Amino acid sequence: MATDITNCRVLVVGGCGYLGYRIIRWLVHECQMPPSEITSVDIIDPPAGREEKLVEYLLADMTDKKAISDAIDKIQPEVIIHTASPAANLANLNIFMRNNVEGTRNLLDAAVAQPSVKVVVFTSSSSVSHDSISDLSEGTEDDPYVFLPRQRQTYSHSKAVAEQLSRSYNRKRKDFVTGVIRPSALFGPAEPITTVVLVALAKKGNLRYQIGDGKNATDFTYVDNAVIGHILLVNGLLKAVAHPELVHEDMRLEGEAFIITDDEHWGFWTFFRDFGAAAGYPTDPSKIISIPKGLALGVAGLIERTYLAFTFGNKASPVRQVDLAYSAIERTFNIAKAKKRLGYTPRFSVNEGIRLSVAPILEAKSHV
Repeated sequence: MATDITNCRVLVVGGCGYLGYRIIRWLVHECQMPPSEITSVDIIDPPAGREEKLVEYLLADMTDKKAISDAIDKIQPEVIIHTASPAANLANLNIFMRNNVEGTRNLLDAAVAQPSVKVVVFTSSSSVSHDSISDLSEGTEDDPYVFLPRQRQTYSHSKAVAEQLSRSYNRKRKDFVTGVIRPSALFGPAEPITTVVLVALAKKGNLRYQIGDGKNATDFTYVDNAVIGHILLVNGLLKAVAHPELVHEDMRLEGEAFIITDDEHWGFWTFFRDFGAAAGYPTDPSKIISIPKGLALGVAGLIERTYLAFTFGNKASPVRQVDLAYSAIERTFNIAKAKKRLGYTPRFSVNEGIRLSVAPILEAKSHV
């Protein structure tokens, strides 16, 4: 059997989303895969600028057990990369659990039932082992999962449950293996949460405000570094299926999770301001205003409780403690496991990632 993704039929679930699209793009343009061997399954058609010629795009909802099963049976892929998820900045637990957990369960059941499928890689999040509000230094894959109520992010809770589920399906069939990639703070060209929002803040001059003293470090992941991590894991898992006798326990990939970052600890606010400056919207250091962390979280907590009381819990607060805390906490990771077992090294530095991320913005501005 094949031991390299380029010799397989590949299904990218969520292929019309940001990360899924970047994976398809990399497979076609960097790995030189025939586009006809790649299929995207998503609940939407590819947005403008996110469609690769000759790649097959199918509509199917993972929460519909028959629909996702029929799609997998039609495609008969050897490899499935599952990137699909509602946007992380939503706050609706039911939506996350229905899509990230039950949808993933439907996908895994269908994959096990289809004999062609050998490898499923699930895109998780580095936040599954972090409560999203306290400091974390040099976190690793050995850190325990954090679930609700200690987990403050509904997205992260659902990802932790779905990751556990994905790992539990490893070897449900003798020649069927699973693995997990955990990116941290993804960014890249036109990335909708970090990149687009950040540039908008910089353009308005709002990056002159910060929560805390601004010294807190965070680990970021340029999107194509995350893509490379997924492909390395797929290739390693294919080898594990073909030659399980050659895999030493300390190099095990199947059923395992791997944190992928740019391997650089950056000041959270330094990253934001460097990004804004690279996009043409610098922040004057002499005009930076620091808001004490305790004060900011206290006010946010009051606003949240007010919204909860007056909307009976049916409307999310526009300001949440957990979002403000994220900008003021230490949140760094150790990626030694990915380096050792996957052979992962970041192809792109944070600075290079910033440059590539703002390039389309600068290009568009030059034509105005």
